Amino acid sequence: LVTRLSKQHPHSAALLKAFIPLLEAQNSLAEDLPPPQLPKLDTSTFSQGKPWLPTAALAPSVYLDEAFLKAAPKKISSAAAKGFPDIKDDIRSIGNFLVKNWAEAREMIAYQLKGEMGKLKSWAKRQNFNPDVTALLAMHLAGAAAKRVARAAEQFSMPKWERSYCPVCGNRPHGSSLKSKEGQRFLQCSLCRHEWRFSRTTCPVCEQDSPQDLPLYFLEEKKFERAEACSRCKHFILGVDMREMLDEDAILELYLICMLPLDILMEDKGYSPAASAG
Repeated sequence: LVTRLSKQHPHSAALLKAFIPLLEAQNSLAEDLPPPQLPKLDTSTFSQGKPWLPTAALAPSVYLDEAFLKAAPKKISSAAAKGFPDIKDDIRSIGNFLVKNWAEAREMIAYQLKGEMGKLKSWAKRQNFNPDVTALLAMHLAGAAAKRVARAAEQFSMPKWERSYCPVCGNRPHGSSLKSKEGQRFLQCSLCRHEWRFSRTTCPVCEQDSPQDLPLYFLEEKKFERAEACSRCKHFILGVDMREMLDEDAILELYLICMLPLDILMEDKGYSPAASAG
């Protein structure tokens, strides 16, 4: 898949090379660590649109338990140093500090999970770390923590969910895919990467369903990749028709890395990513 994507998207080959070690490290943590202890799903509030886990409130107790904090900083920082050799010294300095200081690691990752970017930047300055490198590590550590939680949640049967935000953690989607002969649409969470089925004819932000207000945009040479837009709320989401790939198990995250030109096109047209919606 990686070789095929690099040939199809030569402009993204370097990005793929950089991010693949991080994705592999995240998946390894989600699969190899013991599952976290999840609170019981409240089916009554879930049916009313409340996600299973409120990310910010449960960050320390569910997402950042001892098993994760023991393993994740070393694995993620090693992967980041491999993917981004130009900043490997900064990455290793931060990683070594997090390995030795669990409380600081919990605080740093919790800021990312809660979207408190100002506090994360202040944390980096307080430790004399490069804020940009800190943000890179925090993003992938938070992603690893959330992905592990989502994998655990997926072992249980969740009631039907028809909302445009993630049923596990409540975050907005960052991508969509079409699968199966019927072309069922699935949204993927921007944080935990959980996927859930969602109507093809509904905006994944404002949930309006007027066809004339839901234009699709393509690059001429890659019509299996699309931007699904909404002219009412002015948001868009990148999507891939996996049926065209003949591989419904292809990794959506890798395709999204390659779709930067389409992302730029949509922002030039005045649309904002669905994941950025409040």
